[in-house]
Amino acid sequence: VVADFMIYMRDSFGNTRPGGEHIGVLLQQIPPLLQDGSGGDTSTGMVHDNRDGSYKTSYFITRSALYNLAINFVGATGAGAPFALHISAAPPDTSMSYVYGPLLSVQTGTASSIFVQTRDRHGNLAESAHQHMVFELCVTFGGSSDAAASCGGGELEKNVGLTQFYLQGPTSTRLNPRTGEEYKGLYKMTFFPYNAGSFSVFVKHNLVYIDPRCYFDSGDKTGIDMDAGSALADTCYSSSVQSLAGRRGGVASFEHINTHTHTYLPTYTHTHTLEIVNTVPLVSSIVDERGGGE
Repeated sequence: VVADFMIYMRDSFGNTRPGGEHIGVLLQQIPPLLQDGSGGDTSTGMVHDNRDGSYKTSYFITRSALYNLAINFVGATGAGAPFALHISAAPPDTSMSYVYGPLLSVQTGTASSIFVQTRDRHGNLAESAHQHMVFELCVTFGGSSDAAASCGGGELEKNVGLTQFYLQGPTSTRLNPRTGEEYKGLYKMTFFPYNAGSFSVFVKHNLVYIDPRCYFDSGDKTGIDMDAGSALADTCYSSSVQSLAGRRGGVASFEHINTHTHTYLPTYTHTHTLEIVNTVPLVSSIVDERGGGE
């Protein structure tokens, strides 16, 4: 966001100062701990002296958060500062969403969950709950340009149960244990497959398929560690977005699926195959309660 505000300098008698004062403006993110575990941002405002006792101050911030806005007048804080300034995320951008969860192997008759993290064009976690998400388990994927067509016009596996939640993370709670805040922009899709076989998982965000380069298998992880994180997600988009990665935390070890190709519109390449295997029986024998044997 680019924003500005005016500062008017007066002396103790209420007279307008002529200008030439030294004024500093600093924005410090609070709390400093972010959802991805990295520290907070600090930004310095630009102050323009109008030489009439007024000063135009502007700032440019791309990270949504709560900030302390401090104004320093010749070495002293004044004008009632610091102020609490909340900068919201921009509207969700479908091209910035990413998917994580068990994407390589699950079992029939068992509920499994994947997660869709929505973000704005700057990489901030989205704050809107009104996003249309569609989960598709595909036997084949076609090349149809019809946004309403399932599996790109291919074959959709229909023998699967599905439940969708908003603001429920991999810890099965609404709060991220790293920040104590809600899981912003996060959708949980719990699916229950009945048939074994090889399938492809696709998710549509507002009728747009999420780029399959941004599906991350974390089936070997639990809890908050399942999230691939924004730093890794940034690397799967264009170079214009990858610059965001430099200001985020470290990248954990995740398998970025790219085992085979199914090209579909507009120019994406499908990057994973989900193997669904039959569940191992939990009961190997049944005993007749009347004592008549197995």
